[in-house]
Amino acid sequence: MKELIITLIILFSTTAFTEYEIKQLIHEYLDEMDAKPDYEGKRQDQTYFIATKCAAGMYVAFGGDNPDKDDELGDQFLVVSKGMGYIIDAEQKGGKKTKGQVDTEVENLIQSYFEEYINHQGYWYENVRTDPDEVYSPRMKEDLQFCLEIGEQMGMIDLPED
Repeated sequence: MKELIITLIILFSTTAFTEYEIKQLIHEYLDEMDAKPDYEGKRQDQTYFIATKCAAGMYVAFGGDNPDKDDELGDQFLVVSKGMGYIIDAEQKGGKKTKGQVDTEVENLIQSYFEEYINHQGYWYENVRTDPDEVYSPRMKEDLQFCLEIGEQMGMIDLPED
């Protein structure tokens, strides 16, 4: 009986922690993809993943989608995400979806990443953060930094020099 109680405590504590974890950072995904053999559309899949994760990350970092501003970085990544969604549907899946179906699929994926980031950030901020000046968790910062660098490379933003 004692072993069962200990097992349940460990199981619940692990579940509670992992429920708030970012499931896969962008660089982890890219490392995983780099380890796989090349295939037709691999770069498209990578670009799609990056764009959808970055759209969600930018919406979290900068307060979500603001309909009054068309040039937000999150919106720019959303445009890239949808464009990649159209290309992937046409070239890898035979173009079976309508534009509206692809848009909905992309928006739902971004929403799921957004919720993952929000849940992670909220949990980290309330339960893990030790420095009151820290706003973002180390894992969140990794993805945000990656997205800002990609945004700069794509000409979406100009980052200040360090």
